[in-house]
Amino acid sequence: DDALARVARRHSADMAARGFFGHTAPDGADVNARAARDGLACRVRVGDRTLVGFGENLAQVWTYGRWR
Repeated sequence: DDALARVARRHSADMAARGFFGHTAPDGADVNARAARDGLACRVRVGDRTLVGFGENLAQVWTYGRWR
């Protein structure tokens, strides 16, 4: 999804610029807050329940280290 990709790329750039790695930015924004800034929401009906919100996966690969 192009809109979600923009949210994710902006978060990646923010992590690089501010020197952090995590789901929550230093200002407290999580993936749902970042998506909401772009007018995105997620609601999925599963049986008799409605699940609300986004999830995200972060991965870090060390270029000069043990992880490759």
